[in-house]
Amino acid sequence: MRFLKPCSVFFLSLVFSFSARAQDSSIVTWKAHAQKIAEGSYKVLFTGTVKKGWHVYTAADAASELSGITVTVDDSSVSLSAIDLQTKGTVSPDHVFSKPLTTASDSIVFSQTIHISGKTPPVLALQVNYEVADLESFFPESKMVKVTTGAVGVPVVSNRILIPTIDIDHPLTPCKTSSSSDTRQTVSKSLFTVFLIGFLGGLASLLLPCLFPMI
Repeated sequence: MRFLKPCSVFFLSLVFSFSARAQDSSIVTWKAHAQKIAEGSYKVLFTGTVKKGWHVYTAADAASELSGITVTVDDSSVSLSAIDLQTKGTVSPDHVFSKPLTTASDSIVFSQTIHISGKTPPVLALQVNYEVADLESFFPESKMVKVTTGAVGVPVVSNRILIPTIDIDHPLTPCKTSSSSDTRQTVSKSLFTVFLIGFLGGLASLLLPCLFPMI
């Protein structure tokens, strides 16, 4: 019993630590604001708040396989310019890589110009990619940030599978809708047919040899 008690306490503390990590797993909280600078061009200002005790690697380092801060978009009509990093960060010894690296704590601010070809959507989804670490842990993190462009109208997305040889508006066989009187006539004919089949089947059953003794 003396051994089970400390083990149970350790297990519960481990479970609570994992649940707390799962509930609040975001190291950086992002906000973005878009400003229109030309037709189809916007300057987006990103502001990130870093969790206490953590830092973000603001500069890429090939030897450490650090990509720094990058932004990607899953839309071929949107092109991104180079990132303008207002928060340059400070060069200090890093506990994870055991060498000086450029990092930023508390907050990060950078801007980026985006160019949109064609119709501008009211909302853009931009993914911010970066690496974070504290005194013991290190991992990459990605967050989807939605930016409002101020464009009017929502693009209509069609999920229909279109076949060139089929014209929905002009079918080969015209579709006719039956009236209520046609429906009543069809139902009455169906009931009469069922009654007639049942009556004939009853007469045919009288011809079976096994029914003669009963009759």
